[in-house]
Amino acid sequence: MKVGTDLEELRRYLSVPPGVASARFVVEAVAGAGDSFLPGPTDTRVYALLRPLVDGKEFEQAFGPSQGRQTILISHEAAAALFPDQELPAGDGDVAMSGAGLDASRFGSSFYRAGTALRVGNAVLVSAFTT
Repeated sequence: MKVGTDLEELRRYLSVPPGVASARFVVEAVAGAGDSFLPGPTDTRVYALLRPLVDGKEFEQAFGPSQGRQTILISHEAAAALFPDQELPAGDGDVAMSGAGLDASRFGSSFYRAGTALRVGNAVLVSAFTT
């Protein structure tokens, strides 16, 4: 697993909208299950926590309107890297993060398809995977 904070590096994976002050992201391998060919050995998933400069109406202009409540499951290791100051459930299973859903397609790139985007506090959590 790779952890980063460089916005320019993150732009290699995702489309980062204007108005993002900082980000923390994780790139992790997607392990295949059993005898399946999918996902492949080079498939990866990116989780990015984007911290915008704006809030309120300006936030909605930059990130789009809310689309109902959504939940995303992320690995305990990725959650600990993205939210180092937050107390997480004990164990090493997946952690559920919930918030107001956003249009994930605006974060996709030519190599990564954004699957989920949601508002978590004053930040946006994006999940994307190789296409």
